[in-house]
Amino acid sequence: RNLFQDSKGNIWFSTYGSQGLMKMDRNGETESISAKNTVAPGTMYRSVIELDDGRILAASNNGLAFIEGDTITATLDETSGLNNQFILTMVQRDDGSVLAGSDGDGIYIIKNDMVAGHIGKNEGLGSSVVLRIIKCTGGYLYVTSNSIFYDSGDEIRKLENFPYSNNYDIQITPDRQCFITSSAGMFIVSEEQLLEDGDYNYTLLNSSWGLNTTFTANSWNFYDGEYIYLCCTDGVRRISPENYDLIPSNYRVQLKSIAAGNDIIHGSGGSWVIPPSAGRIQFNIAVNNYSLSNPLIHYYLENTDEGITCNQNEITPLTFTNLPYGHYRLHISIIDDMGNVVRDEVTEIEKQAMMYERLYFRIYLLFFCVCVVMYVVWLFISINRAAARISGLQKEISTDPMTGLLNKAGSITALEKACRSDTGILLMIDLDSFKLVNDIHGHDMGDKILIRFSELLKKGINEGDIAGRMGGDEFVGFIKNTVDEEEVDKLTKFLNREITRSAKEFMGEDMNIPIGTSIGAVRVPVEGKDFHDLFKLADKALYMVKQNGKHGFSFYQSKGRSVDLDEKNSDKNDLAHIMQIIGERNEGKGAYLVNFDKLQVIYKYLNRNAHVTGTKSGFIRLALETGSELTDEIKDEFEDFIVVNLRKNDVVSRYSGCFFILCSGYGSANYEELVSRLEESWKNEDGHSSHRILSEIGTIE
Repeated sequence: RNLFQDSKGNIWFSTYGSQGLMKMDRNGETESISAKNTVAPGTMYRSVIELDDGRILAASNNGLAFIEGDTITATLDETSGLNNQFILTMVQRDDGSVLAGSDGDGIYIIKNDMVAGHIGKNEGLGSSVVLRIIKCTGGYLYVTSNSIFYDSGDEIRKLENFPYSNNYDIQITPDRQCFITSSAGMFIVSEEQLLEDGDYNYTLLNSSWGLNTTFTANSWNFYDGEYIYLCCTDGVRRISPENYDLIPSNYRVQLKSIAAGNDIIHGSGGSWVIPPSAGRIQFNIAVNNYSLSNPLIHYYLENTDEGITCNQNEITPLTFTNLPYGHYRLHISIIDDMGNVVRDEVTEIEKQAMMYERLYFRIYLLFFCVCVVMYVVWLFISINRAAARISGLQKEISTDPMTGLLNKAGSITALEKACRSDTGILLMIDLDSFKLVNDIHGHDMGDKILIRFSELLKKGINEGDIAGRMGGDEFVGFIKNTVDEEEVDKLTKFLNREITRSAKEFMGEDMNIPIGTSIGAVRVPVEGKDFHDLFKLADKALYMVKQNGKHGFSFYQSKGRSVDLDEKNSDKNDLAHIMQIIGERNEGKGAYLVNFDKLQVIYKYLNRNAHVTGTKSGFIRLALETGSELTDEIKDEFEDFIVVNLRKNDVVSRYSGCFFILCSGYGSANYEELVSRLEESWKNEDGHSSHRILSEIGTIE
């Protein structure tokens, strides 16, 4: 998560994992500092700073550690006054004290290795999440989760006139210019105007300026006196604070390689020779650029065609078919905003002649081949164009280009046909909390999530079923040849589990967006055969899921209609037949695992039963301690463990990271014994000793 070089030349690595905090000395020797110190606050480290006395102060998810040499001499955690142990940023003040910004409890003042004070809302800090603390003229700037504050030492005030709230970091240059990274781009404003907080002018570098990337939140940028190095979602970029608005002269413009058929050709001593070959010739252009700009490039082969003009991030190979032999000049030009060529690189290229290109061979074959070649070329081009036109039109009409699923038009066509002629379940699927992904991590991350969710949706249904995207984060589906609720239950659990894993893979394990999926379902043809009517019913079912906490599914069922009855077999509506329909199929071992909606229904029934008969039931909440590395795989193992170790008449449901148990017949004193038995059995299983069970016990009376 962070790299830091101290005054002795050691490099400190803050990592999440078994090695924790690591140090590499000037000789390249590497060791884990957290592993060799038993008092180390965990193995999940965020950053380090060097104090005036030469010691290292390291921040982890479990507090702070003071390090002298290779030894941790003191630690601060919750017992020391750090009510929030997640420290995101640290700065040492001139008086030797340290300001430590937290992920939810403002700023702690550390002095003499102790928590000596606190800066929060009472002191004027309007946000409890502090991303960065930056020393500035006369005080400090605090970049928080929703605004920027200035601490002059006498007061803390919000910079009301700064135009944006979702900011990441501030770099201040010697000429007192502030370069502020954010999810909207980079703001440039003078420090004086920023601190005065009046009406002022600023520059915003964004996509319209040529910024074709996004900045990484909670990353560590660096200014070396000449360039600002910035962490971006596609790598590291650098910008010159003095010349950020000019086209730089240090581009590396070159012909990278030439592809002639299956051969890749590289230049030798500045000489490029294409051996005798026919077919496609590709000139692969490379423009290496460390700046944030996205210049206009024009590249072409003299005496052929006009070439290609595009921005740097859109460069594609320059391609020719049957390029004649001869000498060529390849131009790669940089174009400024006024359309002027500010740099032009020229590469000399020779293409050698094939035998049939020689004059004597051409004369020999010309008469015989001309008619055949013309016919074959015409036929080949005509067929390819017709096939490409038909294929392209079909794909454009019915396919969503980003996800590969059916688009809205294609989905409606396929679902209208399925609802008329097939038995199955129509699904309306919504990706929960997707807007937060776009707002916090940008639309590029949102597109990645949509693409992965589409892949999961295709994987979660059977071959021959229908999946489509209606637009935005709204999807549809049709599961054929079943009206079983369990099919939707399995799909919902699979999508919620896998999209959460994917979100953590893309955005980091500390991602806290409650992303998931909600599904509204309706049975076909039980509830009808018209797609548009059924779609409205599925939307009503989806609304019920949204009202009950999301991340689940709901079936629409019209009043008085049995969910599994076949209207053509109404003579089978006897009691035995109904019991067979609604009874549990494929009864498994252990407790009854249900979704949270079903748990609510069972809870309400037991509550009513208790009022009438006096029969008491237990209601238990179990969760795994979150202080250790708690993966989705461990949560799945814990779910299987609970189900296997309870009775068949116990009910288990998983919701929001916790497990809820409804049980009866134990007696109130025995619920404690049940929980103790589960805790002991879990602890004795291999690899589970570090994941302690947390529990709450209640009684339904």
